[in-house]
Amino acid sequence: MNYSTLLFDVDDTLLNFQSSEKQALTKLFQSLHKPLTAKIYQDYHSLNAQLWRKYERGEISRETLLDQRFNLFFQHYGQNVDGKAYSQKYRSSYQKVTIKCQMPANSWPT
Repeated sequence: MNYSTLLFDVDDTLLNFQSSEKQALTKLFQSLHKPLTAKIYQDYHSLNAQLWRKYERGEISRETLLDQRFNLFFQHYGQNVDGKAYSQKYRSSYQKVTIKCQMPANSWPT
C-alpha cells in the first residue's frame, strides 16, 4: 500500500512539549533575571493554551499569537514588554531544548 501523506502528532506524543515549554520559559526568565514560580508558569501555560485554541478556531493568526502572547502575559503582571523580542528569545531556547527526530528517507515503508 502506498501513502501520499503521513501525519505525526508530535505534541506530547513523540516530543514532550510541556517539558520543552517549561525549560524554554525557565531560560527566558533567567535571561530576564526574573523568578519563574509554579504560579507564574501555570499562568503562562493557561494563557498560551487559550491563544492556541483561538488560533485553531481561526480567531487569531499564528503571527498574532506568537507576537502577542508575551505582551498579554506580562500585562497580566502590570508590565509592558517587547513581546516580539521575548518571543524570539523563548523560541530560540525552545528550539534548543526540543528533541529533533529525524528518520532516514530510505527507512519509510513502501
